[in-house]
Parts: sequence; structure tokens; C-alpha cells
Amino acid sequence: RVHGGLLQAKAQPFFFPIYDRLELTLTTLLSVLLVCGLALFAENAGDPNTPTTPQAQFVVGIVFLTIAALALTAVVFVVLDSFEIRAERARDSLAAQRFETRAEVQLRGI
Repeated sequence: RVHGGLLQAKAQPFFFPIYDRLELTLTTLLSVLLVCGLALFAENAGDPNTPTTPQAQFVVGIVFLTIAALALTAVVFVVLDSFEIRAERARDSLAAQRFETRAEVQLRGI
């Protein structure tokens, strides 16, 4: 998955760059979550009745932080994307107004 993340960062396949950043961020966070899950499984040797060690508690803390970061990333990118869409609509609206004004001036001049 790391190779895919590097390819994603280099190729930037999405039309809007914000989606490339989102994909890279989510891939990184999910990879951290996967590694932490594997570390926790290895620490407990697959036995859920094993008492938790400080290392296991640390890994659980990292898991919770990663889940919080995933949620925060989703919220931040939704807000950023909505601002970008709103700005694009405003630009399009402004361009349409300029075009209409220019057309009216040309019609009055004829």
C-alpha cells in the first residue's frame, strides 16, 4: 500500500488537487491504523484475555488518535471542498454577469 501511496502522490490522477491530498491523507491514516492493529494483535498474541501492557495501551491510544484524525480529515476536506465549490460558482456567476453586461452594451451600441 505504501507503493500505491507514493504512486498516488506522484501521478495525482484526480482532476482537482484537493482530492489527491485527501486520498494521500486517508491512505496514510488507514495504513497507520492497520499497522497499529497488527501491533496490538502481535502484542496480545491473538488472545483477547491477555492483560494489557503499557505498550498495548499506547497502541490503543494511537488507534483512537488515528480514528479522530480520520474524522477530522473528513470534516476539514468537506469544508474545504464546499468553499472551493462556492468560490468557483461565484467566479462563474461573475463571468456570466460580465458577459451579459458586455452583450447589453454591444446591443445598445448597434
